[in-house]
Amino acid sequence: MIFPELTTERLQLIQLQTQHSEALFDIFKNEACMKYWDDEPYQDLKNVGRLLEILKDRITQQTGISWGLILKEKPDEVIGLLTYNHYQKNGLGIIGYILNQKYWGHGIITEALDVFIQYGFHTLGVHRIEAHVESGNIASEKVLQKIGFQKEGLMRDRAFYKNKHQSYFMYSLLHNEFKK
Repeated sequence: MIFPELTTERLQLIQLQTQHSEALFDIFKNEACMKYWDDEPYQDLKNVGRLLEILKDRITQQTGISWGLILKEKPDEVIGLLTYNHYQKNGLGIIGYILNQKYWGHGIITEALDVFIQYGFHTLGVHRIEAHVESGNIASEKVLQKIGFQKEGLMRDRAFYKNKHQSYFMYSLLHNEFKK
């Protein structure tokens, strides 16, 4: 499979490689970035290696696909990650994303999600895209609402990580609702 690179006005979404480990580690060791992630902040590069293997396996099995996010003006620095943790043609796509804290508040995730969502609907052929947003993650909720996702409700104590039960808001977007 030839890996699809996606572009926007300011961004390139690229295939993650081992050489991106340090930049990913900068993101995943940051407590603020990891506040709403389902794992503790990473302690060493081995964690990034395991993450890259998981993402690679999803691509190989054609159940998920992920991109590293770079600014066109800084092509050697991965600043974020966007992922279809799961997808199925004519079915469901479950997404996740994370961004280096230095780039918060600049519309980067919103811009990247636009082309990312288009790819899910038009190339992967999913019908419904879901995002599970931990209670309290207001910034992520605002991004999803801006793109057109609908808040469907609270999934109480849906997962257990970081030594406690976590509740999520379910957000979804259907193919015919996406405005592109």
